[in-house]
Amino acid sequence: MIVGWSECNVAMATRDFDLVWEESFEENPFPQLCDEAVGASGAYLSKTLDHVEDRGRERVVIYHAVFENDPDVTLFVYFGIDDPNHRIGGLEFQDW
Repeated sequence: MIVGWSECNVAMATRDFDLVWEESFEENPFPQLCDEAVGASGAYLSKTLDHVEDRGRERVVIYHAVFENDPDVTLFVYFGIDDPNHRIGGLEFQDW
């Protein structure tokens, strides 16, 4: 997913999103969002798993990511605890 965002490859970046997220790109076109983010941060370089926590009905996986122009990005990836397919239900980049 992160490599897909870094390369502005919509198929790679969104292949594990749930249906709600996929539909949201109709209102907020992926290429524009991606160009803005990648233009500022540069290429994705690496990530480190920080921890996993449960928040109500969601499980949140928290990473620290390094991008070419932004070496300290915190990435939150949200999953529904009850989703047997483990599709991504939310995504948040802090300091990106």
